[in-house]
Amino acid sequence: MGYNKENTQQNSTEIELIPLLKHVWSQRIIVVIVSGIFIFIGFLIAIKSKDVYKTRTVFITQESKTNTRGFSGLAAMAGVNFSSQNQMTIVPIVLYPVVVSSVPFQKELMYSKLFLEGDSVTLIEYRNRLEMTKNSFFSKRILGFPKKYMGFVSDDVGLDKVSDFKSGSYSKDEFITMKWLNERVHLIIDEDTECITIETNFNSAEVTAKIANIYLHLLQKKIIEFRTKKSFFDLEEIETRYLSKKKETEMLQLKLATYQDNNMHVSTVLGNIKFDRLNSEYILSQTIYAELAKQYEHAKLQLKKDTPVFVVLKPASVPLYRSDPNRVNICIISLFLGLISGCLIVIMKLVFKNIVNKWIIS
Repeated sequence: MGYNKENTQQNSTEIELIPLLKHVWSQRIIVVIVSGIFIFIGFLIAIKSKDVYKTRTVFITQESKTNTRGFSGLAAMAGVNFSSQNQMTIVPIVLYPVVVSSVPFQKELMYSKLFLEGDSVTLIEYRNRLEMTKNSFFSKRILGFPKKYMGFVSDDVGLDKVSDFKSGSYSKDEFITMKWLNERVHLIIDEDTECITIETNFNSAEVTAKIANIYLHLLQKKIIEFRTKKSFFDLEEIETRYLSKKKETEMLQLKLATYQDNNMHVSTVLGNIKFDRLNSEYILSQTIYAELAKQYEHAKLQLKKDTPVFVVLKPASVPLYRSDPNRVNICIISLFLGLISGCLIVIMKLVFKNIVNKWIIS
């Protein structure tokens, strides 16, 4: 008896599937209304979502692996040491993301010039212009809520955390621009093929292609700076000494010629000693100057050899068709969510009603 009573109570509280489906069908008007609301919201999201255009540029880096030997000779007398000139600062492609995430790179990127219809603006100015032309309060607040929670677009989460960043690195406007760019520009490294891909996606097809080219040229510039830093320093050092020794040699040459002209018909032991001394100084200076000239040409050659060559396999092109949003998918997903939500509302009403009735009976 106790078992049957307990079993009866259990069966009374269980909701079988077929009656549940019949109940949902009987309350289909609620499902239709909720689905209609979701479809309407999805339709608004679809028509209000801005078009997004995507483009890619792919390039590889060709590093010069030729090591040249330094010249030996009298350059040591001029205080020049090129024994370490063959030490090259090579930046592996796996470290390119570190380069692009650095503060100097990010700042130089956001202050790069973007040329649009005869106008020239920096990327930070361009983002500020977009911010000023954003949608109205209705589209931003009312439509922004379902867009955020249905996952179609990303919200500006984290802008209130600007103060958490190092105060000496970015201003608030710069930090927001950096976040805006990092969400739309991506660097993809393929370690197997050593191909570097830059992918950009913006609301304008022209801007998408131009920012991809800006990013590409800036990255190449930074890699060249890292790669040729030592060679460029050596070139500047030898150039300074080369020009100084050239001026000194010309002065000694002029001094020797002047002495010979003034003592052309005079032949004394003291005069010959002075002439030999001037001539020796000039020959030594000329020899060092000639050696420095060789080192100067070698340094220029080394700089050219250390400069990496970039081969663009796929240049950035202006996309003809948008990549996002997929408005049909948005409407389909809205309909699907509406059906599920409508069914859940009907089921929850039934469950709540049963709980209330059971509470009243007890």
